[in-house]
Amino acid sequence: MRRDLPRLPGTLNDVAIDAIAARVKEELGRRASRETGGALEHGMRRYNSLVGINAIFGEREGGDHAHRVAHLETGDAGAKFGIEPGALADILEHREAYPHLFIAGIHVHIGSQLMRIDATLDAVRLAQQLADPHSDVRTLNIGGGFPVRYGGNENVPEPGEFAEALKPVLDGWHIMIEPGRAIVADAGLLLASVLYVKEQYERRFVIIDASMTELLRPALYGAEHPIIPVREPVDEMVPAMVVGPVCESTDVLSASALLPPLDAGDRVAVLDVGAYGMVMASNYNMRLRPPEVLVEGRQWRVVRRRETLDDLLRLEQ
Repeated sequence: MRRDLPRLPGTLNDVAIDAIAARVKEELGRRASRETGGALEHGMRRYNSLVGINAIFGEREGGDHAHRVAHLETGDAGAKFGIEPGALADILEHREAYPHLFIAGIHVHIGSQLMRIDATLDAVRLAQQLADPHSDVRTLNIGGGFPVRYGGNENVPEPGEFAEALKPVLDGWHIMIEPGRAIVADAGLLLASVLYVKEQYERRFVIIDASMTELLRPALYGAEHPIIPVREPVDEMVPAMVVGPVCESTDVLSASALLPPLDAGDRVAVLDVGAYGMVMASNYNMRLRPPEVLVEGRQWRVVRRRETLDDLLRLEQ
């Protein structure tokens, strides 16, 4: 049964902290000794906290853990996140060491872009096994990162398929879910103009005015985003390397986009950038971030203006 804790006083807008994910043992101690002190001054007795677990789930032949992108894995022996199962069991057994924390449950998040339901099911079952000896630990945050079909070609499970598989084992548990990128990834695109095209060593390079400063994911961890011409193509689509103008070898938005013949001024769209697109943009190389335009039906409006050089220099002393 979930234990109700006192709500925060009106001085903090009477908003209760429902759960804080503490991912390492030292973090539990830090919260208990430092952050909770501030809460106690405002009359709050204890924090609700979820403890994050780190374990390897869904390992299959060839070391294929859960069909995830390596840089997106959070449940892995080499990941910085969470607590390994043995240490987590010890924490649950000695909760009196954290008098200002009520450990309400376990946070399970084995990585983004989950492609296999059974890996998530394995993770949930292990969390339940660790919580079972403690009748008041009945909250499970089963993480998130429901997969996005980048480019429409990947065969990814739908959220409903996760629900069907998990439903039989979740009776009696308070469940929290983080859908993650699945909410907004396909709602955004990056519009770019072709600067020029060149042929080099039998490869076609399409240089556009967008770069890794506007979309970092391909350079950061090899993410793939489909790139299409804005105008309906009439010529044959052939492979092209689409790159930006930043002086970095990793400034590649696609190594093998299928595009028609293009000229300077033609426009292309990089798709599925609604998640981790603009929020990861930067001013590297003194590049100005582009405007954001919201399209509603046949109407559009600028919801964030284009940056100026004055914006870049405003904080300089």
